[in-house]
Amino acid sequence: MRVREYQHRDIAAMTDIWNEAVDEGDAFENEEKLEALGAEKFFSELVYCGVAVDFGGNLHGLYILKKTETEGLAEAEFAVKSPSRNMKAGADLVNDCIKNAKAKGFTGVVLCAVVEKNPVVSHLCEKFGFKKQEADGRFLLNLQ
Repeated sequence: MRVREYQHRDIAAMTDIWNEAVDEGDAFENEEKLEALGAEKFFSELVYCGVAVDFGGNLHGLYILKKTETEGLAEAEFAVKSPSRNMKAGADLVNDCIKNAKAKGFTGVVLCAVVEKNPVVSHLCEKFGFKKQEADGRFLLNLQ
């Protein structure tokens, strides 16, 4: 599995992965599904989008990185399609996200409070050094 920046040809698979995560309700604060035309615009406006791809070119997961209202902080969201879980795609996505957030000059990465509902994702985030913020339930990783 490798993680690379998304390409236009990935939009349909990314939309499916995103919509599955929205249906499950334990990955994103966003409860709105993406439609094919809106998905391309949505992904293109973000700071960065990475996709986990196997050596056959199949997409297994994605992450998005976007600016927050707090100077220096990026917000990240992750999704791995259900048949691909337990294949290390999540760890690969988080690792790539941290690398790209640093490269883009962010001083920290925050994950939405919904992550708290998902014990697998919570554990993964803690493994990478994210700390739960008691005030709002979000997870924060200081990159400095």
